[in-house]
Formats: sequence, C-alpha cells, structure tokens
Amino acid sequence: MIVDDIVAIFDDECEKEKSDAYLIVQYLKGLNFPVVGYSVPPLEIEKVVKNLYGASFIIFDWEYTNTAGQALKEDDETPIPTPGDSELKKEQKDVQVNSLKNLLAATYCPIFIISQENINDIKNALDAAKITTDGAHPRILFCSKGDLRADRKLFDYVKDWIGNHIPVYVLKTWELAARRSKFDVFAELEPYKDWPRILWRTYKKDGDDASFALSALICRAIMHRMCFNC
Repeated sequence: MIVDDIVAIFDDECEKEKSDAYLIVQYLKGLNFPVVGYSVPPLEIEKVVKNLYGASFIIFDWEYTNTAGQALKEDDETPIPTPGDSELKKEQKDVQVNSLKNLLAATYCPIFIISQENINDIKNALDAAKITTDGAHPRILFCSKGDLRADRKLFDYVKDWIGNHIPVYVLKTWELAARRSKFDVFAELEPYKDWPRILWRTYKKDGDDASFALSALICRAIMHRMCFNC
C-alpha cells in the first residue's frame, strides 16, 4: 500500500456532523488512516505545515473563511452580504493562495482543492499567483465537495492518481521501503545499546570525522536493507 501515511484536511467543518468534511474524515478513519483535521485559520497554516512533510495527501477547502465577517439570516446559516464583502473576499483569497504556497513548499503529495465555487475562477486565481499554468499543477487536483464525499471511494481515487503520476509514486514507494528498512536496522542493533558510542570512539581514535563516518555507515546499512524491502 503506497498511501499509508497521515492525511491532513484543512476545513472548518471537520467536526461538523454530516458535513462533507466530517464524512470524509470518518471514511478515512474507517480505513485505519491517521487523519488530522485542521480548523485553524489559514493564516496559521504556516505553523503546522512543517509537521506534514510525509503526508499521503492533503484536502484543502477553498472556502475556508468565506463566511468570516458576514452576518447570518435569522434562524438560517446562509450568510447575507455586508459592507466590504468584496474587499474581504479578495483578502481571503490572498490568504488562501499564500496558504497553498506554503503547503506546496513543505510537502510532496497530492493536494485536493475542494470548493463549491466555480473551479475555473480558482484556477484563474492560481494562474495569476503563478502557482498553476493554464490551471494545471502536477500535484493539485480540483474537486467539488460532492465529488469527495465518503461514498465516492476517495481512497481509490487517490491511489489511481498517484499511480498515474510517476514521481509521486516513486517517492511514496521509496518512503515506505526506507521506513521499513530503518526500523529493521535499528531493531536488530537494539540489543547492543552502546554501538553508537563504540563506533564514535573508534572513528575518533582513527582520526576520522566521526559524525560523517557514523552517518555513512547507517545509510549504507539502510540502503542495503532497502534492496530487500523495495
């Protein structure tokens, strides 16, 4: 299984029962995925994105803050326009673009942009920000929220997408083999608790760069084991 790591969802409705985001979270948890739902404001994404470098994929709600600063109709959840809405939406869009840039820079995995807006409008905004070219980016997928509901087999969709994008497929396969190999190597060495100290002192005594030599030894051991785990 090449999609077996954390899944991150940035959507302010992650904990709202029966919402699309909530159903997707429950579906993924049912597949035993570690799922992290973030409802933090987009401005705070930069603080958490450093923990997502190994994510399997990310779901990013483009309407993250579309109701901010808007009043609600009485006994209704539908926002009504208020003065300054157009300026607010432009500011929100700038924040979304910057948040997406941060995600792309810190991760190497598919990012699903989900939206109830016209997808072409989002593509135009990303083209203008030089994130996409003619609305396309090798790691960005555009989907309506309905297309990612739990009963649409999101997991199979992601697997098919990764399978058709060779660099991502290679990375995920390599990561899985590397993870297994690191575990195998250190598990075998665990009974010899002082092996790092013994090797360090030996390298120092021989006049070698102990840090480089020890790192090189570990890398060779892991690479050798990866030949059996790939």
